[in-house]
Amino acid sequence: GSFDSVENAADIEMLRTALGYDQINLYGVSYGTLLALHAMRDHPVGIRSVILDSVVPTQVNYLPDVLQSWQRALNTLFAACRSEAACASAYPDLEETFYQAVTDLNANPVTVTIEERDPFTRGATGRQVDALLTGDTLLVLTAQALYSTEVIPLLPQMITDVAQTGDSTLLRLFWSLVTYDGTFATGMYYTTMCAEEPGLLDYAMSTDGVRPELSGSLLNDTEATSHFCATIDVPALPPAVNEPVVSDIPTLVINGQLDPITPPAYGEMAAQTLSRSFVFTRPNGGHGSALSGACMATVMLGFFDDPTRQPDVSCAEDEPVGFKTPTTMVFTSTPWA
Repeated sequence: GSFDSVENAADIEMLRTALGYDQINLYGVSYGTLLALHAMRDHPVGIRSVILDSVVPTQVNYLPDVLQSWQRALNTLFAACRSEAACASAYPDLEETFYQAVTDLNANPVTVTIEERDPFTRGATGRQVDALLTGDTLLVLTAQALYSTEVIPLLPQMITDVAQTGDSTLLRLFWSLVTYDGTFATGMYYTTMCAEEPGLLDYAMSTDGVRPELSGSLLNDTEATSHFCATIDVPALPPAVNEPVVSDIPTLVINGQLDPITPPAYGEMAAQTLSRSFVFTRPNGGHGSALSGACMATVMLGFFDDPTRQPDVSCAEDEPVGFKTPTTMVFTSTPWA
């Protein structure tokens, strides 16, 4: 019963006292925002200010929303391409191209080779492995790519390459990096989330507003998650942990407009009960976008300097995605990493 968010928040407090700090500034991204919210509720005295980046509110079980969150992010991606002249010109009808590629690849998957990597160093081993590219795989990889603010500008070219040839240097490179990522602690994730959300044993994926190309891609995960929670049988936290966190600790809430898993509405929801919070949605941001670029670093440092004042976000307010096109970048046939 020691692997849950309440225990983790207590560990933060123990670290603070062990290090001899009167107060700390706390930054959390993704699950780290959920953990930070628990710390704000349970151990507020030792926290001077908080930055929540890509927020998982305590009152939300995000899993039933996953398909709708993907759909929202994809809609935003396609709209952003239409709004940038270079992207709209280079990749006309990108939205239709994408969904047709999903349909075609589900009907006729293709085998491509991806580079094997060491799961922890991410370095290439020199071996090539075969991988089956289906439409659902393209969906999952595109959703994964939307996490990264740096990768998003390359997505129209990746989608177009796949649609035209069934293969893509960009897709194969990204697929390799995602497949051989050994930094995700799956056991810890499930243990923590199953304790946090007893409802994970019984939930239905929301599909309102979701295109049929997406609706079949993750539904099997519902059963898998429920089975995992039932199997590991961790003690559930009390229902009170899923109440909104009420706090007057100065908090900067940062959302990414293109985030495929924690939509801006989540950050706005969490902020409703944080009386001294400032909310900023980065127009070209993915998941964890505060960690991307000098502009956001300046915003965060400015907030930590004086968390009682509205931070200056002017450098990020009107940032375009800056899609890469053949007129601005040479797309080679050989992976560069």
